[in-house]
Amino acid sequence: MPEELDPLKRARLERERQDRAEKSRVRKIHERADNYHTGRAHERGETPERGYQREVTVSTEFGPRKLDSANLTERKATEYKSGRQLKDPKTLIQLEKERELIQAGWQITWSIPADTKIDPSIQKSLNALARDHADSFTVERPTREEVNRAIALGKQLERSAGKQLELIDSQQLHREQNARDRVARLQEIARTREAADKAVQQQRELDAARAREAAQLAYERGLHRELPGHVAQLIARGMPAPGIEIAGAPDADSGHTRAGNEARARTREARTKEPVARTIS
Repeated sequence: MPEELDPLKRARLERERQDRAEKSRVRKIHERADNYHTGRAHERGETPERGYQREVTVSTEFGPRKLDSANLTERKATEYKSGRQLKDPKTLIQLEKERELIQAGWQITWSIPADTKIDPSIQKSLNALARDHADSFTVERPTREEVNRAIALGKQLERSAGKQLELIDSQQLHREQNARDRVARLQEIARTREAADKAVQQQRELDAARAREAAQLAYERGLHRELPGHVAQLIARGMPAPGIEIAGAPDADSGHTRAGNEARARTREARTKEPVARTIS
């Protein structure tokens, strides 16, 4: 047999169930009101294409007034009531705000289902406002059939708007992903190009080093063919091949080192004696 709950726990669970039920009921009421607002406003031509906005807040001496549907340019607004009863005391404050807006040049309509029960004090204020401002304040009383039709239309429009929003979000996500992919490709191209440039530079440096080494070797061989060995070796060590610099080597042509002076003297002596020796032979 299942374990029997203690009274306190059972009472707590029952309160939680009632809270969930109440929240669900209130949510459905709000959804129904929103659907009626959306559908009826669409039937009345109160669309964004015609300059209408939802839940527009304007200032009055009685405080901010949130209009269900309004065209700020033409100063037209509509208040939508969809409940079975209209008895909230706040409604009287809304009507006082409407009076001020009408005196400021607004045209306002209240849409109240024909079978909605209106509190006498609210009905009196509605009648007074309609009497005092017949050209600027009207009350429409759609039938329950018209209300249900507007609610159904509102649901359809809300679903279509949701799908459109999902489509827009999907397109936006696709554009953002494409942008990220493009950035990644550009970064990869930049890295590849940088690596290629680095490889080319390294190859150029290697080729230049090999060329310098070959030129130096050919230069030293030429010195050994033309000069005595120790002289050629000394010159090669102190005077690299033209266009080649040896790090740390003294500049034999600069005249600033003893080795350079001695090397030039021996070179001149060798070049002076060489023709004589060939002539004698």
